Amino acid sequence: MTLWGLLWFSKSLNIPILHIFGDSNILIDYVLGWTHIYQPTLQGWLFQVQQLWISYKGPSIEHIGRERNHFVDKLWKRGLHVEQGGLHIEIKMEEHILDARVMPFLG
Repeated sequence: MTLWGLLWFSKSLNIPILHIFGDSNILIDYVLGWTHIYQPTLQGWLFQVQQLWISYKGPSIEHIGRERNHFVDKLWKRGLHVEQGGLHIEIKMEEHILDARVMPFLG
């Protein structure tokens, strides 16, 4: 969804040339046409990303590892904590292990 937001926002500002850095190999490979993503819940977003991508003349996208993307790395290690619809959602990364928990929100 972040890539879609970036593409949409850039298009709304009439930015003619894009060079994007991202840390998701699978998404970059998808945009470049090197792989497919078969996740049914993502098909709508992926279609919109592809439509926006081809609307640019010569856009480029390049992988940047987490070690070079310090902001995202710090955010990822700190984790995500959300209360939504009576649920507490917690996602964090520790020692290269993803820990995701969804629990009833108890107040």
